[in-house]
Amino acid sequence: MLPPTPRGRLRWALTEASIVLGILLFWVVAVFAIGILVALLTAPIRLFGFDPVFFTGVPGTLSGAVVPMAVVTAGLYALVRTGVLLIDHWHGVRQ
Repeated sequence: MLPPTPRGRLRWALTEASIVLGILLFWVVAVFAIGILVALLTAPIRLFGFDPVFFTGVPGTLSGAVVPMAVVTAGLYALVRTGVLLIDHWHGVRQ
């Protein structure tokens, strides 16, 4: 349930906001790590003078997908948290 005091609610809201920020940072770090992995995989191919056509659009595609992936993940988190709050509220009302 939500804390009864305004200070407690502010702390709760800041905690939830930091979790959503953590979700965004997770996706940014994940895409950065995948970009490094793709660069490491294509380095030997480029060393021999070939163009790694298969991996050409991977970093650009992933960097464009960071925000949608973060929005979907944060949306699912918010939906689950809302459901938990509603269930807790309903359970508290029935007692």
